[in-house]
Amino acid sequence: MARARRSWESLSPAYRGRLTRYGITKSQYESGRPLAGARGHGATPEHGLKDARKNPKKYGDYIRKRAVTKTPVPQSLIDQAYELNRARDAAFLNFHARLKDYVKYNEHTVTANVYGGVTSESGNVPGMTLDEARWTANADTEELRSHAEPQYTGNPWFYH
Repeated sequence: MARARRSWESLSPAYRGRLTRYGITKSQYESGRPLAGARGHGATPEHGLKDARKNPKKYGDYIRKRAVTKTPVPQSLIDQAYELNRARDAAFLNFHARLKDYVKYNEHTVTANVYGGVTSESGNVPGMTLDEARWTANADTEELRSHAEPQYTGNPWFYH
């Protein structure tokens, strides 16, 4: 609920002068004419981006000038390594939980393919990339099996 305006006479002489300079008369003030322009908010919202977002059509330019786009802070090398290791751990655990009972499951091969190491089929393997590990951590059994099917050298989903 909007609060009632003060009477014209109770306004300071300086404020009445400001309203008058912006073309607001006593009768307009008392009838409820908007005062935003006289208060310096003709093209800007009174409460910044909070009000601007409520009326983007009116304050589009204001929003574009003021809205800050957050630039991603690059991770330190240690943070990147932790993230990769967490993703690889999740990938290995998912692989193991879903395929460990398969006759051809070879934990040594899976460990090397996930973390990096040596496999009998491919020799030295680098381990999964962050994207591969994230995908593997969320894959179901059939997705893992189908990715292992093209048996090529270095296939990180090969589990035999």
